[in-house]
Amino acid sequence: MSNDFVIRASVQSDIESLPDIERRAGRLFPPERLPDPDPIWKPDDLLVASQQNLLFVAEIADRVVGFAVAEVLPPNLHLAEVAVDPDAARRGIGRALVMRVVEEAQQRGLAGTSLTTFSDFPWNGPFYTRLGFQTIAQADLTPELAQILNEERSMGMIRRIAMLKQP
Repeated sequence: MSNDFVIRASVQSDIESLPDIERRAGRLFPPERLPDPDPIWKPDDLLVASQQNLLFVAEIADRVVGFAVAEVLPPNLHLAEVAVDPDAARRGIGRALVMRVVEEAQQRGLAGTSLTTFSDFPWNGPFYTRLGFQTIAQADLTPELAQILNEERSMGMIRRIAMLKQP
């Protein structure tokens, strides 16, 4: 695994490249498993996340190749999206982005890092399990996580789970 990338806080000039990365990463999923049209992060929302130090990017040779965006959903920091350009895959970039969000949760004194993901794609549920995330039982979901899962399911996204990593 090459470590030729840098993870850093985003700056405003990064934001214009992120929707294309998100679209390219989304092509790894079967089209029937994603909403149609697949919602892409709006630049204004990414800018707000950047201003709140909740948007991190990966770059190789001054080119942004991935990003992670989070939001505070007390008592956790919620990893809302992680996307890596498929041309830059298999280098540990996704792992590094996820772990940067986990680190941010710890720095903010939050209880852990939550996310929702597909349970059955190797680069989703099983990937997060390897990073120390555990599936949250339906009965243990916060109201916010339950709402996110319900919204995803209402858009036709199946086999979705919520996961949590605690320090």
